Amino acid sequence: MKITYGISLYDYIEIPAGELVAILRENRVEALEFFHGMFAQGDILETLELFRQLVFSGSVVRTSWHMPFCCGYDLSTVPENYWNQERLNFASQLGLARLLNAGIAVFHSSLEPILNYERTRKIGNVIANCEALAPVLKANRVKGALELLPRSCIGNTVEELQYIIERLDPEVYGVCLDLNHCMDRYRELPDAIRALGGRLLELHVSDYDGVDEKHWVPGEGVNDWPAIMAALKEIDYDGQFVYETRSKGGTVRDRIGKLTENYRWLSTLSK
Repeated sequence: MKITYGISLYDYIEIPAGELVAILRENRVEALEFFHGMFAQGDILETLELFRQLVFSGSVVRTSWHMPFCCGYDLSTVPENYWNQERLNFASQLGLARLLNAGIAVFHSSLEPILNYERTRKIGNVIANCEALAPVLKANRVKGALELLPRSCIGNTVEELQYIIERLDPEVYGVCLDLNHCMDRYRELPDAIRALGGRLLELHVSDYDGVDEKHWVPGEGVNDWPAIMAALKEIDYDGQFVYETRSKGGTVRDRIGKLTENYRWLSTLSK
């Protein structure tokens, strides 16, 4: 098993891109997850070039792109509406992702709330939309990873995610398992990892209180990290290990440094 130390950049855009890139180099971060908001303000071309230099320097070996989960990006929408409205937006997102060498695009299957009476229909919409988007993913050499989501969202259990991805091309789609989205089923995370096996493309790594998402640093909540790391070793996981934390207080350098120390601790559990 080789876990690749990665960070979602979602929580670190309050400092200039050049400063952030320097901190990522200092901490030897090996994988990055980008998102559209990073390129929505300021000098977009400069930001893009700084991160391209980092990605293609050889120190970052894997990247992914988190697709938007608002403003119409809802895979559970009626397929005709989704495809007609979001075709260009989707293609432009993937084009930017490819400039950053992203091999995975992480999707949320729905917004929320989802009412019980509409759940089956919306699951069908997700499958239909994913099938329609598959050729675009293939053309860009990107795999789609449907994320385990909390609360009432589509894909809020491993069983529901499995139902969806079993109906999709395994060469195109897999799962992003968010380790703080299991709500009260956190004890089942090791079994979920085993059940997903080779369809597991990426992990969003954080901890929580066993009730609702918190995005705490691993070890600060209820997750059983020795059992989680053992399950990853058992399936010989070699995907991205992306910290998606919302640390409060301290500088960006302090917060990323804390994750680096945490990664060293988790790495000892996988030996």
